[in-house]
Amino acid sequence: MSWGIAVPLLVTGDTYAAQWGAGHPPGAAAAIEGLLSTGVLILAAVLIAFDLMRMRLVATESAAQPVAMAGGVAA
Repeated sequence: MSWGIAVPLLVTGDTYAAQWGAGHPPGAAAAIEGLLSTGVLILAAVLIAFDLMRMRLVATESAAQPVAMAGGVAA
């Protein structure tokens, strides 16, 4: 997670702890931070999967191209 997102959430969590006492969990800040970090991981996994599929498609097309240009049948 980038510092631009993490630092305000940490400050918010500290503010909640100071306001409600040390025993009170910073519920809203922790929930937001958890959702953001989970969302970032899911987004990264999806982007990596799409990139791998694109690279596989490009490799398949470039491997079949010389056969088709030579007059053969592309597999």
